[in-house]
Amino acid sequence: MQKNIQNIIQLILTSENGKYSKYLPNSNTFEIKTFESTQEHILDIYNIRLQNIKQQGKSISGLYELVKNLKDTQIDIIKTTILTDNNEKIAIFSDKYYKQLIGIIFFTKIAYEK
Repeated sequence: MQKNIQNIIQLILTSENGKYSKYLPNSNTFEIKTFESTQEHILDIYNIRLQNIKQQGKSISGLYELVKNLKDTQIDIIKTTILTDNNEKIAIFSDKYYKQLIGIIFFTKIAYEK
């Protein structure tokens, strides 16, 4: 488990010159859950979520970029890693070895903007 956390942190810090480093949890006491699914399945789910959020006149930080990147990726199997720290949940989407970051989205109160 500790190796997975180190890999996730390293991936976030090095992807696109560290632009995603602001998404790291503030604490080292977060819970981690992972699962893998096909790119097509993940794209279907988050494309529907994006359309629903748009209809509500809201946005979720990172959701648009995730859907765009899922459409463009050549990775067949996507690993989704959920980090939970207090009331914050961050979903990180990558290849199964944490070598390529596809996107990061929030599931927190601050993620919803009008």
